[in-house]
Amino acid sequence: MKASAIFLAIPLLAACVEAPASPAVPAEATCSAESLQHLVGQPENAFDPTGLDEPVRVVHPDEAVTMDYNPGRLNVEIGADGMIAAIRCG
Repeated sequence: MKASAIFLAIPLLAACVEAPASPAVPAEATCSAESLQHLVGQPENAFDPTGLDEPVRVVHPDEAVTMDYNPGRLNVEIGADGMIAAIRCG
């Protein structure tokens, strides 16, 4: 009798479990990366963040960074050769 009660309770308990939330979709990029693509391949000092009205993060090789996504933040990635490897939002 107890075993059948347990088997009857399982579907009821499963109905109480909340469905996992769908992963957040990043918002559309809103930083100035598009207009700075001409700097890719240039030396790091070719990038001048003065006058930019957005958060800027310059990332060097093997440097730890947070994994949070901020569509308004400009990320400038520097390669091992000291050249700008990528410029993107996030």
